[in-house]
Amino acid sequence: MVILERSGDGTTLTISGAGEMKNYGYETPWKSFRGSISSLVIEQGITSICSMAFQYFDALTSVNIGNSVKSIGDYAFNNCSALTSVNIPNSVTSVGRDAFGECSALTSINIPNSVTLINDDLNFWLLP
Repeated sequence: MVILERSGDGTTLTISGAGEMKNYGYETPWKSFRGSISSLVIEQGITSICSMAFQYFDALTSVNIGNSVKSIGDYAFNNCSALTSVNIPNSVTSVGRDAFGECSALTSINIPNSVTLINDDLNFWLLP
């Protein structure tokens, strides 16, 4: 079960719960927040970030991924044009196709040695 909570000022989205995030495709329950969320927290307990979960969140500048996340789905953060840096925790073992593609402000990404599978077409390799 995934629970979402939006901060009082509407700029922080916290995802909590236990287990895998349902694969909603592009129609996530938080899609309507994509223009206002600047900070995302994925709490301990969530084990995967589904494909296209935060695609086109163009106000998103920071992401805090909990240490229980094992996989980041295809296009999960694709086109997050304000995202500047990402720290992938050691618990992650796979990163999907274009997970951080088209993130034009992205200048830093930490990929730990625990990541053993990176699908092709990862545009984040083209960092400035």
